[in-house]
Amino acid sequence: MKEKFLQPGEIIFSSNPMLVTTILGSCVSVCIFDKVKKIGGICHYYLPTADRMGVDDRNKYAEYAIPNLLREFKNVRSNQLDLTAKIIGGGYVIESLEIKDVHVGSENIKAAIRILEKFSINIESRAIGGSSGKKVRFETHTGILRWKEVEKGVQKQKIKKIEKRKIGIMIVDDSAPIRKILRRMLEVNPEFEIIHEARDAFHAQKLMRDKMPDVITMDINMPGMDGVSFLGQYMKKTPVPTIMVSSLGQPESGPIFDALELGAFDYVQKPQFSEIESMTPDLHEKVKAAFLSGKKLRKKDIVSGKVDITLSSSLLSTWIVAIGASTGGTEAIRDILIRLPRDIPPIVIVQHIPPIFSKAFADRMNQLCSFEVKEACNGDEPRVGLALIAPGGKQMKLEQKGEKVRISITDDPPVNRFKPSVDYLFNSVSRIAGRKLVGILLTGMGNDGANGLLEIRKRGVLTIAQNEESSVVFGMPKAAIELNAASKVASLHNIPSLLAKNLV
Repeated sequence: MKEKFLQPGEIIFSSNPMLVTTILGSCVSVCIFDKVKKIGGICHYYLPTADRMGVDDRNKYAEYAIPNLLREFKNVRSNQLDLTAKIIGGGYVIESLEIKDVHVGSENIKAAIRILEKFSINIESRAIGGSSGKKVRFETHTGILRWKEVEKGVQKQKIKKIEKRKIGIMIVDDSAPIRKILRRMLEVNPEFEIIHEARDAFHAQKLMRDKMPDVITMDINMPGMDGVSFLGQYMKKTPVPTIMVSSLGQPESGPIFDALELGAFDYVQKPQFSEIESMTPDLHEKVKAAFLSGKKLRKKDIVSGKVDITLSSSLLSTWIVAIGASTGGTEAIRDILIRLPRDIPPIVIVQHIPPIFSKAFADRMNQLCSFEVKEACNGDEPRVGLALIAPGGKQMKLEQKGEKVRISITDDPPVNRFKPSVDYLFNSVSRIAGRKLVGILLTGMGNDGANGLLEIRKRGVLTIAQNEESSVVFGMPKAAIELNAASKVASLHNIPSLLAKNLV
């Protein structure tokens, strides 16, 4: 295995096995590891910012070194959810770097945490501060970080391995068998730790006073206090990313949407024993994404009045607006649709959603909006004043015969693991001739919709990606932005008015 010493102000990134060593005083190293690709990188910076200190060697400043290291992972298409960070250094050992009574080591540590949280990178562990320096050994192909103290030139013999910080989860469900199944599904991931199991909301309240979890899985129907009411209580005072666990029956459709409006991160089907293997990967992905969202739990934009669309119905009929979303999308779509007037251009929507819930979601939107919203059926014709939502568990595309455009609902295989898939819809929209198009890609995990949005943009039309600040998960919009598929990047609050201004 190749070995290399990391000089201060340098970055080392390697797709091949490499042992990187360095010596830290008040400096800080951030080690990034992609658990899927098994690749890693490390930086070594002196100071938190380049403010009034020049930029002759940018990588000696945290504000450049850490983003530049992350850019190396972006270049090899690492998934943000697969990246973990370890922070080491920032000791009180180099007095010459004391600046205006502010210790540089402490500021370096704060900078690392601030920048990693800004990029939503999971900080797995920290070995920071102290009165001694640290000699560091980082393996790029395993992510293992070891260090030993360096004090007055004498190295202490004991090598310390940094303990991983696991994601602490609380399972709330009145069913002991379901709690057991959820525990089994979650504990197979070494990144997770079940810190609490609660049989009802009151039991959960007591446990939360002892130790707050990072993520909660919450049953809906429980004795005493239902999960949605309990969610509403703690989200006001001490918000915790929460995944609702539903039986996915029609009676639970309403409460699920109520929970999402109160700030729940997402929802999953209540698992059966036979479904453990098939459902576990999706649950793990949602828990990790929920944890990463914890530092920026979504605050809803204040929804102002409806936007004005001045086109006549005959002109509106020449347009097609396509919208795609995943995690956080039901609320994002809601916030857009309720601000549109009665006369809207034909709108087609894909939201990653299970079958029963797509009908319930469409019905809910139909009650809230001044135009018609319905779950799409095969043969439906997109028209003015109608928004069509793809049925869960099916694929939806547009087909054109002459001047007529109709909905085609198929049982085609999943695309990007999803059914319905945003790319499946967007690609079909991009092929529609004689219509003006708009493509909008909203919050969600993964990259579904990015390639399709690019195909729409190739028509020379408006394509919008939701910005990071207003996204629950900045996965799908980010992927589209990186492909240069979005002609505009906008906050959720500004998307309705941007759409209206461009309908000319």
